[in-house]
Amino acid sequence: MKILIANTLYIIEAFFFILWILFCKLLGINYASLIGGKLAKLLGPLTNLDKRALNNLKKIFSENLEGIIAGKSFYVGNIDLKKAQDILNSNA
Repeated sequence: MKILIANTLYIIEAFFFILWILFCKLLGINYASLIGGKLAKLLGPLTNLDKRALNNLKKIFSENLEGIIAGKSFYVGNIDLKKAQDILNSNA
């Protein structure tokens, strides 16, 4: 019975995925990218993927992960230099 329910859910998921793909094709690349980005920003924090990514980064960069994240935030403009320095000083 569990297998039947799981397979039914997979079929429903595939159906909605195909609808999403068709919707994106109708919108064109620019609007599809805009809506997809907004949707990912909205739903991304609700998933467990950010925690998994952070754990994987901690395994790789165990020495200076906070510095790497602060540097990347400064590079893309999400944080100003004073905030970046405060973060680095607080973790030193």
